[in-house]
Amino acid sequence: MWSKGPRCGVDNCPSRFWRSIGGNQVCQYGHVREGIEIGQDEDDFVHGRRIKRPKQDFVEKQKETNYVFGKDAESIMAKSTQKVLKLQLKFMTNHHIKHKDYAGAVKSIWLGFLKGTKLGGSTGKLSIGPSQNVSILYLACVMCGIPLYLVDFWRLVYRYELPYFDAYDRLFGNEENALPPNIVDRVRPRHLPGYEKLYNNARAIATYLEQHENFKFPEVMPGPLIFKVVQDLLLPPQIHTTVVRLLSIVKARFDLGANKTGVKVQSPENMIVCMTAVAVKLCYGLDNLERSAPQGTAAADAFDWEVWQEYVTKLWLLDDEFTYADERSVIYWDQDKTNRYLTWFQKYVQSDTFMRKPSVVENRMLNMFPVQDIPKQQALGTKDYEEIVPELLASLHETSQSTVNKGHPPPGSNYPQYNNVGQPDWSLPDLMHTLFQVCSRFLNVSHEQFRSMMYRLEGYLRVAHRDIYLVMERDDTTVWTPPNRLSREQLDLRKSTQRARDRASRSISASPSIPPFSSQSSPEVDSLGDQSRRT
Repeated sequence: MWSKGPRCGVDNCPSRFWRSIGGNQVCQYGHVREGIEIGQDEDDFVHGRRIKRPKQDFVEKQKETNYVFGKDAESIMAKSTQKVLKLQLKFMTNHHIKHKDYAGAVKSIWLGFLKGTKLGGSTGKLSIGPSQNVSILYLACVMCGIPLYLVDFWRLVYRYELPYFDAYDRLFGNEENALPPNIVDRVRPRHLPGYEKLYNNARAIATYLEQHENFKFPEVMPGPLIFKVVQDLLLPPQIHTTVVRLLSIVKARFDLGANKTGVKVQSPENMIVCMTAVAVKLCYGLDNLERSAPQGTAAADAFDWEVWQEYVTKLWLLDDEFTYADERSVIYWDQDKTNRYLTWFQKYVQSDTFMRKPSVVENRMLNMFPVQDIPKQQALGTKDYEEIVPELLASLHETSQSTVNKGHPPPGSNYPQYNNVGQPDWSLPDLMHTLFQVCSRFLNVSHEQFRSMMYRLEGYLRVAHRDIYLVMERDDTTVWTPPNRLSREQLDLRKSTQRARDRASRSISASPSIPPFSSQSSPEVDSLGDQSRRT
């Protein structure tokens, strides 16, 4: 008796009729199909349908594995994660941290963390995973007052220094073989942890420990972090004082636990890097205007932003792609990166003999794939001084230093032209665009995410302090255009900003002795740094 079922498909066989011969399913053209069973009983409503039956080898393999599930699997997973945490702690104490209480802090946080998981009888607010280990190491640094931040831990994982990707494979033993594949995937990392994920884990763990385990985490120390940002971004040291002043204006706090107050930011690193960018724009402008201070003043030794742009571009934006040899990343190169690589290859690797006297095979390859001469690029951000007379350079530099640019507004006056998050990148000044790119690379976020964080922080600055608001809003022709869709928080911020604008306009009209476009600034603005009026 033939039963209609799925299409045979063997050698493109179109038959859909099957019958059982010797326990095998055979189509009407004689093809034997293994691993399926066609229903024959009409009373069970399976006539002509394919019935899934596990193969015998799969059934026997399931009997041999003896996977564990439930609380037993959670216990084995916790033990495996603890082994990895111990290995990571050993690496940190041997290479980066010499604090005597650091190991004890990691153990205390780990024990309290286990109580918040399903293994500890809790509702399961916390979950065990590889990224949680990195967050625990960071929380121990916060508790001991060690100036190591999530940016540093993320770089250690990124550079394959901290045991992370291969740690679970090295430590897995017979006990871990009892874990089913879905639980093994939870404890074996396959991707680089996101920076925001690490911070969210740290904040969740700190909140639980403060609410249930009587832990008290101090605030993250902003001083060393500001120094690290200014040093890594090669910024002038005056920016440090300006950032400290701006943080005091917005009353920023860096609590990780449940009692977090002040300005709501996603992480201390985000707040400080964004505030550093704000300080640079307020103090130096970065609006492509040449400003020369009079001779004999402290600002006469001006900061060369072109040299800064050259170095940070090579350090943060260009050389990073060639730090690690990864052939898969070549497909993501744009035309500029490809031209730079080919230029370097022709200049340092490819010999002149190869180009003048190619062999027969090489000649045939060149005929099949002709190689064009690539012109000298300026992709590294440097200027071509090869054909410029050194005396001419010295004369131009002396002329620019002796000339005081009259008619240029002070630094920060063009600020509102570039603080709109919806503004395209090509309309930004070149130096400001480079600053945003470097800051976004420092935080490992996209350029759009960093500009969004900057836009939000500038809104807090407008509301928090009137003088900062005046500096940022001197250009009356600028229209603040918010995004198309505004959340409730953005609407409240917009209303408060409008109220602050009205109060500022009334105060200006009431005190005409201090015009808004005057070169004199208020004491609060002067405290932001001498560079705000000297450069």
